[in-house]
Amino acid sequence: MSLDDQLLQACTDLDFDKVKNLLADDACAGHQDPETGYGPLHKLVIAAESTGKIDLALEITEYLLANGAVWMQGIPTPRDKANL
Repeated sequence: MSLDDQLLQACTDLDFDKVKNLLADDACAGHQDPETGYGPLHKLVIAAESTGKIDLALEITEYLLANGAVWMQGIPTPRDKANL
């Protein structure tokens, strides 16, 4: 599993230490799953909602934003690709 995919999983698991370590190892805070378009911030929101650990998710969110995370970079739709 790539560092970027490990970062997505760490966000899903709300594992702050792992998030910090992966970013220190050059995982991309702006990485998005190519299938879903979800990035680390999306994974945190979903995890916070399902676990109720809002404060922890907010702390990780702030850290990710300070390290280059973005909400949505955009995944080209079939319509977008046709217009390129």
